[in-house]
Amino acid sequence: MPADHRDAHRPPRTAAAALAAACALTAAGCGAAPRPDTAELEARIAADRAAEASAAPEPAPSEMRFAPGSAACEPRASTAVPGEWETSAPRKPLDGDPAPLGLRDAAGGADLAVRADVAGPDGALGGAEAQASGDSWAELEFPGDFVAADPGKGTYTVVWSSAEDGAFISCDGFRVK
Repeated sequence: MPADHRDAHRPPRTAAAALAAACALTAAGCGAAPRPDTAELEARIAADRAAEASAAPEPAPSEMRFAPGSAACEPRASTAVPGEWETSAPRKPLDGDPAPLGLRDAAGGADLAVRADVAGPDGALGGAEAQASGDSWAELEFPGDFVAADPGKGTYTVVWSSAEDGAFISCDGFRVK
């Protein structure tokens, strides 16, 4: 009997046996599907996001409220209006001064009549229209361009939409101290 009982039933190792085992493992790995490239992964992610977006209904613009801490509106919504939309509103709280508001298509493809509806702390305050052309800003001033009283203290939400069909474009806001 050998000195080490583990060697009693083990066949002798050979280079050929090790090579055969390595080849078998390699062949098994070669049969696996190739890894997706970056474009395929991006397409899968976009499809997943589209499925999630279609599963959850978009919030109504009247439900949106501007949150000054994040400088975003909640709940969030996406636009179906083509373009790379950017908004502009005062980030520092106003002290009774008019609020300059703006919307533009940074891609420069806009030629669209737009509407800004403003809601204050006590509800809807009115709307006004402007023209978005190219990458120029569609500009309005609150309360001057709106049928609204002078703003009181609080947070104001500005919802931008197409003046033609009311399609949501973007949301922004400002504060009055």
